[in-house]
Amino acid sequence: MEKLPPRYPNHRKGLVGIEKICEEIEPLLKTGSNDSNEVITFGIWGMGGIGKTTLANALYEKLSSEFEGRRFLANVTKKSEEVIHKDLYSKLSGKKSSSYDPLELRLLLQTEKVLIVLDDVTTPMKLEELIYQFYPLGSGSKVIVTTRNKQIFRSDAIKYHVQGLKFHHSLEIFCLTAFEEKQPKDGYEDISQKVISYCKGVPLALTVVGASLRSKSKEVWECQVNKLRSIPNMEIQKVLKLSYDDLDDSQQSIFLDIACFLKGEPRDNIFQISEIEVLLDKSLITILKDYKDREVIEMHDLIQEMGHEIVRQESIKYPEKRSRLWKDEEVVDVLKTNKNLSNLKKLDLEGSIQLTDIPDLSKATKLQNVNLSWCRKIESLNIHSEYLSELNLVRCLSLTEISVTSNKLTRLNLFVMSKLRSLNVNSRSFRELKFSYCPFIKKISVVSEEITALDLSGTAITSLPSSISCLPKLTNLDLYGCRNLVSLPELPQSLILLQLDNCKNLVSLPELPSSLDLLSAFNCISLETEMCQRLVLHHILGPNLHGRDYFAFPGDHVIDKCEFHTTKPSLSIPAACLNISHLCGFIYCIILSQGHKFFLGMSVSIYQDDAQLWHTQGPPVGCEILISDHVMFRYHDLSKFDRISEVHNHSRYVQIKFQLHEKQKYQKGFGVFPVYATTSGFKLQISESQSFQPELPSASKCGRTYQKL
Repeated sequence: MEKLPPRYPNHRKGLVGIEKICEEIEPLLKTGSNDSNEVITFGIWGMGGIGKTTLANALYEKLSSEFEGRRFLANVTKKSEEVIHKDLYSKLSGKKSSSYDPLELRLLLQTEKVLIVLDDVTTPMKLEELIYQFYPLGSGSKVIVTTRNKQIFRSDAIKYHVQGLKFHHSLEIFCLTAFEEKQPKDGYEDISQKVISYCKGVPLALTVVGASLRSKSKEVWECQVNKLRSIPNMEIQKVLKLSYDDLDDSQQSIFLDIACFLKGEPRDNIFQISEIEVLLDKSLITILKDYKDREVIEMHDLIQEMGHEIVRQESIKYPEKRSRLWKDEEVVDVLKTNKNLSNLKKLDLEGSIQLTDIPDLSKATKLQNVNLSWCRKIESLNIHSEYLSELNLVRCLSLTEISVTSNKLTRLNLFVMSKLRSLNVNSRSFRELKFSYCPFIKKISVVSEEITALDLSGTAITSLPSSISCLPKLTNLDLYGCRNLVSLPELPQSLILLQLDNCKNLVSLPELPSSLDLLSAFNCISLETEMCQRLVLHHILGPNLHGRDYFAFPGDHVIDKCEFHTTKPSLSIPAACLNISHLCGFIYCIILSQGHKFFLGMSVSIYQDDAQLWHTQGPPVGCEILISDHVMFRYHDLSKFDRISEVHNHSRYVQIKFQLHEKQKYQKGFGVFPVYATTSGFKLQISESQSFQPELPSASKCGRTYQKL
């Protein structure tokens, strides 16, 4: 194969800023060896029209003289494997494509230093059949691939994400197209800036719009630019829509949801995780941080416009026949006239603060999701839909009565409904019920065996129905601030989290379910301390010991005799005081002082001759101001410390150190109970001589007693 003559980059109109990008990329193409002999696959990916092909062509022209053979293969997705291989064979061998020999092509690719550009590859399979099947290529070969799909590459490929142009480059490329000079003509400065703002750094949009305005009067410019907002340029849309067309039905659906409704929403609010990843990889969306440091979904304005246009094309003249409506005037018209409500699946009127009444939804037989949050003037609500699964009424402050019937209703959110007095909701499918801060709710009846989370915080309930123990899937029960609550019935054996903070009249607790990992009873000042401690310690030592989180309630001392305790923020225990061979973990208890908000963490480390063998840190716990002293129990598990036998068998000095992490001194003291595994269950190591009170000094001896609770 003859060495091809060098070609140098052409400084053509439109290649604005390309040289600087090429300079950034060239070192990446030489990664791995000083003599540039490594074979590199270099992926250029980004949204349609962003300039991937232009960049690949510029790199090709700049670098091609360094290679024995080269070929730029454009629009490969539209061509068959055989056509592309024949083209490549002809170019590299100098022979006619009719004499194509697959073995000779493989030999050429694996022995010569070649530069190949594959433009617009859409799938991993296409890349595999076009080039990966010939790997390894000749020493120093480079393959440049442009794509809208980041996931087509093998893991060793180097990937470069093409971003939109900066403002000054956008202005220059637009002016070169529209005026054939680098700056706007006099009098066209403001309208040119409107075009730049509309195009958002996309070279294709800049050149297409610029070409359509070239040599036109200023009046035509004004008309065309205003028209862009309502009727997008179809040449731009056609290119952008290629990525959409590559999506499957589910991915297309979530894309249109984001384009029409969810742009700017927190990522965690969107449950279609796999679809979101695909949209990211195809540059159809991006993830940015908002002012609350949350990850939110963002979308380029032109891509959003493309999504809107796809929906508009479903029915240009009749909005009610489209799958999605997002313009206020269209939504109002459809609801007022009851047009085609039989197709309505989701109704989102969040923040409609002037809305006083909901239209008749009896014809919306397919309605699945209703969001009326922050509709502050609605007074009553009647919805009866067979398919309704989610109803959000957060801060409907004037709503006094609700009547809802649906066999598929799984989520109901009634957060902060200060006037709600009448509630009639029938569904056996509930999974989440939130009645938080509805101060007139005094009784609750739950019949759904599917429910997993029940939030009654801030309500006026005095008791829970005994039937709550028969809810086999209930894991989270939130009773925060239920100040009229006096007692609790038997709890379901599935319960994992029980929130009781500020239940100030609660006097007792039932036996805790073996599944319970977290009990928070801060400021439950009527609880009997010693009863709680015995109940909690007995519970922690149950069969689910290793999953425990924390248990907190009022108290100023620990009733059991705790051998290892201190008033300082750290505590060390010599291993000689422990039965290491049967040690499975530690229960530590902290006495927290009243009058403080606190945010407290704790870590455990094992040292051998001052060398750290193991370290673990539990998640921090926080609370509002405590109105009395409190006791908190936590469990630290040693089951994941696989070197415990090394500690046991080693004769050198071993120390176990506990450390509280607090920004200020919240605690009056803390102690540690070693926990041992025996044939009859888990047991505590306690002291024979003293109970744990904050004013006592640390124990200095190792007097061991083992107690099973």
